[in-house]
Amino acid sequence: MRDKYGSGKEEDDKVVSWSLSKADLDPTQVSDLDKTRAAIVGDKEHLRDGPPTVDDAGNLVGGSNFERGFRAVYLTTGRRCYPVSITHQVPKRLDAPARSNKVFTPSLDDEAKIRFDLLKAGATSSIAGLKKGPPGLLEALTVQSELVNLPRVGTDANVIYTSYQLNVASPQDPNAANATGIDALGHFGGVHIDAGDSSVPPTAMTVLTEPHEDVEDEYFHLIDLGLSWRLEEYSTLYFSGLHFHGGSQPLYKTPRSNPSTPGLRLTLIGYAGGDGTDGKNAIALGSDEAGQLVTLPIESRNPKTAYVLGQHAVCTQATFLTDGLSIFEATSQLRFLSRSMLLWAFRFVSQVHPALLTRIDREKFLSSFSCVVNNRRIAASDWELGPGWTGEDVQLSELPPSTLARLWNSNDVQTTDFFNNGAINNAIVAWDGHSSRSEANIPICVVVAEDHPLGGRSKGKRRGAIQAARREPSKSKKRPPPADSEKSSRASKKPKEKKNEPLVVEKSPPASEKAKGSAPEPVAVEEESGGGAEGESEESRFREHCRGV
Repeated sequence: MRDKYGSGKEEDDKVVSWSLSKADLDPTQVSDLDKTRAAIVGDKEHLRDGPPTVDDAGNLVGGSNFERGFRAVYLTTGRRCYPVSITHQVPKRLDAPARSNKVFTPSLDDEAKIRFDLLKAGATSSIAGLKKGPPGLLEALTVQSELVNLPRVGTDANVIYTSYQLNVASPQDPNAANATGIDALGHFGGVHIDAGDSSVPPTAMTVLTEPHEDVEDEYFHLIDLGLSWRLEEYSTLYFSGLHFHGGSQPLYKTPRSNPSTPGLRLTLIGYAGGDGTDGKNAIALGSDEAGQLVTLPIESRNPKTAYVLGQHAVCTQATFLTDGLSIFEATSQLRFLSRSMLLWAFRFVSQVHPALLTRIDREKFLSSFSCVVNNRRIAASDWELGPGWTGEDVQLSELPPSTLARLWNSNDVQTTDFFNNGAINNAIVAWDGHSSRSEANIPICVVVAEDHPLGGRSKGKRRGAIQAARREPSKSKKRPPPADSEKSSRASKKPKEKKNEPLVVEKSPPASEKAKGSAPEPVAVEEESGGGAEGESEESRFREHCRGV
């Protein structure tokens, strides 16, 4: 396209659409596309025009093999439009793998494998065709991808296309067809623009349709450019989704020479969302221990704002990072920061599929943090008792399959220690021993340990035991009345006024007995205090009341 008011030079013309043909692909790529399409279509004896339907037995019949799978979750705006990689949640401005990509098993199931093979074949074609586009386009997209850390889906060479959508449609009889678009694709089957697309990378539409003798040639239209493309097998078309575009309903010829074999229109659409390409979205990174989503927020993704030194989010809660210098020496804050980041990183590394044997080089990770102390830049120290691997466990090398099959925690298949670091387990065992010995003669610890052998949050269990004791009357025997000498001694002491009255375990006597001064002395249990016990009877009384906790 040439600017009407531009220079008129050919080098200033803008390439707005081009294609990658089947002839541009090598035999391996064609073979991969053949296998992928065969898996999507499945047994042609089960193929029917239209989407799958439910028969009387409750089974899905018709449609393609891909559509009959439980992972075939279609868009609400298009009945036969299926996202297969990353989707964008508009209200949250959040990018995440499509919900149909959720994996609950140690290895990919058959449907997940089909989806990945489709994604890989499509991404390979998408990137290959960019090399035929305007000079410098692929290089510019690669730089931007590196800048904002775009996820590379399908193949590592795919620097830009994060989202893919499989569109499926069946041909119709010419007399029954919709003249304005493809019914099965809903919104995406009519003339439309994709307002959320980035303006720089083009959309890549790969045609997976198998030629059929009874189906008319199909075309795709770029309305505001006045351009139409004929769709050929395994070709990929490039155009901006910000132009008005749309396809035509595939039509059967009349009469049909082979009416028993249905046709099937298959296109894979690769595109790059504007927010993601600009780094102005959040990323669904992983989950925390409570199973809640952890995101990499927009503030950390947008390179225009994320890297401004001296500016950070402020919260009312004092934090170790922002307010650490009020309690730390500089060296201590560096140590705490680097080790906290290692713990944070390991939490997410542990969520990666175990087949990858993903590991963190602990020493390199920690030493990458540095700060200035007394006009000298120093690196964070190592953490012998921290998570992460060292030595041969992180050495870059090739491992034979027989060895890989035996590995889990370390390259040393004999070890059972975390990260092949026995010091961690020794420290854990030693501390457990210290704790057990310390708690052996502390009544509240003994009670909680007996009633909660599996452990838990100690503070909460202890408070719960005390609160339960407060709610229940004493079941222990009454103490004998004090001797006369003890009575006179206690009567001579004036009770001190207390802001918070101690726990009275025994029931209060009647008022008449109080007046006589003959009430037995109550037993007090102080919460959050350092007072000592008053004897064996107090301990047994407390344990009796806590027995049901």
